[in-house]
Amino acid sequence: MMTPIEFVKDKMRLIYTQFPNVKLRYENRDYINLHLVEVLPFETFDSFELVKLEILIQEEFEKLFGYDEELLFISEGSLNEIRKPIFELGYNYQERVQFTKPLEHTFELGAALNQEIIDNTSYALAA
Repeated sequence: MMTPIEFVKDKMRLIYTQFPNVKLRYENRDYINLHLVEVLPFETFDSFELVKLEILIQEEFEKLFGYDEELLFISEGSLNEIRKPIFELGYNYQERVQFTKPLEHTFELGAALNQEIIDNTSYALAA
């Protein structure tokens, strides 16, 4: 039998194939049996087509796992938020990281000072 986490990941893949510009993040708060799926952008989250799909997914989730587990779809501005995602789709991390040219520093301390630093540096190993 499929676990709730496997179910949510599978349905996220389904959503992602039908809405290719969507960004999805999933967090499982097992201490309260809550499965949060964040859908961005809000325009997609609020679209009629996605709302219909979410309803079908939630109905299937309830049939499989009863009312002991809860599945909640959220978007930006929600009172709930994803704190520790365990699964994501649609995020291109290269876009989110700004690559800058490394700073080039040269330090001229003088040969005598460099040698003094080297001579006075001790290395301790901890076991």
